[in-house]
Amino acid sequence: MTLIRKTLSALSFGMILLVFSFQANANDDWTWYHGNDSATRYSGLSDINTGNIGDLNVAWIHQPGAIEQGLEATPLVIDGVMYYAGSYNRVFALDAATGREVWHYFPDLDPIVDELFFTPYTRGVAVHGGNVYIGTLDGRAIALDQKTGKEVWSVQLVDTTKCACNFTSPPVMAGGTLVYGQTAGEYPIQGKVFGLDAATGEVKWDLNTIKHDDPNSWGGDSGKYGGGGSWMPGTYDASTDTHFVGTSNPAPDYDWGAIDDGVATGGARPGDNLYTSSVLALDPSTGQIKWYHQEIPHD
Repeated sequence: MTLIRKTLSALSFGMILLVFSFQANANDDWTWYHGNDSATRYSGLSDINTGNIGDLNVAWIHQPGAIEQGLEATPLVIDGVMYYAGSYNRVFALDAATGREVWHYFPDLDPIVDELFFTPYTRGVAVHGGNVYIGTLDGRAIALDQKTGKEVWSVQLVDTTKCACNFTSPPVMAGGTLVYGQTAGEYPIQGKVFGLDAATGEVKWDLNTIKHDDPNSWGGDSGKYGGGGSWMPGTYDASTDTHFVGTSNPAPDYDWGAIDDGVATGGARPGDNLYTSSVLALDPSTGQIKWYHQEIPHD
């Protein structure tokens, strides 16, 4: 089996994916966003090292077509096939040894995406149980058949036309639950994390990252517009059946009531603003919070 190393290069005619191939075994596949079960993003492969890195040459090139903002995705490699996503949620499956395209999927996105702040960012896909999963710029969760790229299901999780929020990162398979986190930190909304049935797309639970019913966290009605959300992929720990997510900043970004020490009692969002700017440990089956640690109260 051939595994690949990747680098990105912007040329005058657009963004291309450059890959360097070498022999490895199936245990060295890069199967999800964080790489391995421990989410270390570390590869123990030694085929490419300080002694030969200067001798590498381009093995093949694949062009995704849409190039705005370049490529932000982490490609996955499973059983000799590379899965990656380009701008505007374009998804590709390639032969990792040759770069030959196995299939591609271009979603029919709502025109609203061209008016959004978070466009055209796409940070990748997730692969599990014969499906390839992606979150879209127009607020959907989509499952594709891993072999053919045909759409298996599509579910509208947020109304992007009203909230301007969406999904820019891939979901994480946490036990038996597919977990998506939405963008929200810069918007006057309440950001959520969603748990889906991976086979059907049915929403099993959703978690509001704004503890809006706690006046100590959100004074007045500030919690209605608290931001938050969780726009980067979390991490699943199978040994404790816990899904860890980092939450986004509160809204508005800059609060004139902030103070150097303690928690603000005035301004746009009085209180410590839970659960923004926090690490949440979740039960992936229910979405219940096991524990949390707020990195910066009233960020």
